Amino acid sequence: MPWISDENLRYEDDFGQMPSLRLADQLRREQFTVVNHLSCYNLTEAQVDKLLSSQPTIRNLFIVRGDTVNPNQRFQHSAQLVQHLRQYESTRTTTAAPKLTIGVGGYPGGHAESPSQEDEVRHLADKVALGADFLLTQTLYDAASFFRYRDRCRAAGITIPIIPGIYLPHSYRQLQSLLNITRVAMTPAVRATFEEHRQDTPEAFEAFVVEYFVELVRELLQSNALEPGISSSEPVGLVHFFTFNKFSLLEKVISQLPFGQQ
Repeated sequence: MPWISDENLRYEDDFGQMPSLRLADQLRREQFTVVNHLSCYNLTEAQVDKLLSSQPTIRNLFIVRGDTVNPNQRFQHSAQLVQHLRQYESTRTTTAAPKLTIGVGGYPGGHAESPSQEDEVRHLADKVALGADFLLTQTLYDAASFFRYRDRCRAAGITIPIIPGIYLPHSYRQLQSLLNITRVAMTPAVRATFEEHRQDTPEAFEAFVVEYFVELVRELLQSNALEPGISSSEPVGLVHFFTFNKFSLLEKVISQLPFGQQ
C-alpha cells in the first residue's frame, strides 16, 4: 500500500517520477495487487484529476483524511474525496478503464472526534453511499472488538467488506506511542496483558508480540467461534498488517499461520 503523501505532491509536474508511484508500478509488474494510500491533506481537485489522468494504472485507492487538517484545504473529510473520485469517473470520456476500487478507514473504538460509536458508523454509512467499496479498520488488539464493530456496521446497512487492521509493535514504548497517536483504547483485559510485558527485554517482548498476534489472527479467521453478544459469523477473508516498513515480526507471525506455510 504505497503512500501518496503531501510531500509526494511536489512531483505534480511529472507524477510518474513520484517515488511511491514508481514503487507501485514495480510491484504491479511483479504481479502484486497495489492499493495506493491517499491522504486529503492539502490535496486539491486539480491534483487528484491530474494524478488519475496521468497514471491510468492506479485502480485501487485507500482514502484517509489524515491526522493533520488545514482549514483551507479542499477536502476536509475523506467522504468529500470519495465523492470527488466518483464524480471524476463519471465525467471521463472513455469507458474502457475499469472502475476505481476505493477503501476508507473505520474505527472499532469510535473516531476520536466522533461523540459516539454510533455517530462514527453513521459517517461511515455516508462514505459508503458516496461510493466506498471496502473498509479497513484502525489497529486492533482483540478479535471481539472487531466482530462487535462489524455487527454495528451490518446493523446500519453497511454491507461492504470490512478488513481488520493490525500493527505489530516492536517494543512497549512503540506501542504506547502508537496508542497516543491513534487514540485507540484497549480493553482493560488486553491492556493488562500488555502491561505484564512492560519490563521485558526487547527479545522477550517481540516473542510475546508474535505469540499474541498469531493467536489474534487465528481468532479473526475462525470467526465462527464467536463470543456471546456477537451475531455475525461471516468469514474474515483478509487481514491487513500495518508495517511502517518493518517486516521482521510480520514474517514470524505469517510463518505460523496457515497461509504462511503454503
